Parts: sequence; C-alpha cells; structure tokens
Amino acid sequence: MSSCCGWLQDFLSSLFRVFSTCHFFSSYTILIFIAIATYSFSANFILYSDYVLEQEYHSSFLLLTMQLGAASAFFFWSGLSIKIGKKTTLFVGSLFWCLTSASFFFIDTLDVPLLYLMVLLRGIFSSVGLLIPLSMLSDAIAKEEREKAVRREAL
Repeated sequence: MSSCCGWLQDFLSSLFRVFSTCHFFSSYTILIFIAIATYSFSANFILYSDYVLEQEYHSSFLLLTMQLGAASAFFFWSGLSIKIGKKTTLFVGSLFWCLTSASFFFIDTLDVPLLYLMVLLRGIFSSVGLLIPLSMLSDAIAKEEREKAVRREAL
C-alpha cells in the first residue's frame, strides 16, 4: 500500500511541477483549446451541411476536402513558422481560421463551389492549429530544461 501511495505522490508532485511551468502550461492550454475547436467543428459540420446548408450528398466530400486542405498546408505553415516565428504564424493562421469559420454563416446554400472553396480554406487555416502548438510544446519543454537544468524524461 505504501508503494502505491508513494508512486501516486511522486506522480502528482511531478505533474504539479510540470504545469507550474508557465511556458508549458500556456502551450498546453492553447493546444487543448484548439483541439476542442477543431473537433467541435468537425463533429458539427456534418449536421450543419446536412440540415442548414441542405447539402447532404456533399457532406463526406466536404470533409475530405477539408482534411486534404489541412494535410497539404502543413508544409506551408512549417516553412512560414521558420521565417516569421511560431507565435506570429499561429496568430495569423488562427485569425484567418476564425474568419473562414465565421464565413459559413453567410454562405448561400445553392453555391456549392463556394462551399467547397470555403471548406478548403478552413482546412488550410485549421492546420496551423494542429501543427504550431505541438511544436511550441516541445520548445517549452526544452526551455524549461535549459532554465532549470532538469530533464524530465516522462514529459
């Protein structure tokens, strides 16, 4: 019983130390919020395209277009983050991500090519939210290791 409680106490104190690091906590929080936004949009987009936009036939093709846009834009965002920095890239990409997400309220239900274009752009801009926070997370871990001279292997 004491080994179980000792392990749990070590785990909780280590977890507290990790989340008390400002860089790690902010990077991880950004990652969590972006993941929630991405998964919420994807989950609700099927219902939105079926019942609001009345494009039930195109639902799976629209999701595929969004995923292809996101996958193809990873290289662009990676290169841009090297040139202008990760934080600036995240802000710029997130701004356009929000604008393309909000633009769905103004799409005409009969304009299918515009719908595909908006979904493609939304996928391109949402990929910044999948790529940049993960790379910022590794930077935060490396910064904490440099500052405190402690390497946390389990982190």
